[in-house]
Amino acid sequence: MLPPVKHFSHLEQARKIFEGLQQGSIKRSLFTQNANSYFSEQALKDFASSLARLGAAQEFTQTAQQLRGGMTMCAYRVRLPQKTLRVWTYEMPDGKLEQYQVVAE
Repeated sequence: MLPPVKHFSHLEQARKIFEGLQQGSIKRSLFTQNANSYFSEQALKDFASSLARLGAAQEFTQTAQQLRGGMTMCAYRVRLPQKTLRVWTYEMPDGKLEQYQVVAE
């Protein structure tokens, strides 16, 4: 397991995507075609309705990074005012995200 990283490009990108999901939008150019299919307009509305009410992230830290199946997996911990979430991403070799998952810790 890696120690939390403060200034890391994956970290900043993951944080910005999380903030976008709280508002019901994502930067589609960051994602693969498959991931963009998953993030339908309804899915984005669902993310916004569940994440926005949790408030702004007080802390967003990277907890792990590893290679898996040709992709780079990064895991994060998101501390919010009343809840902590786990986020993880799977990045393809071309830099596009295949997955962006959010679960309660």
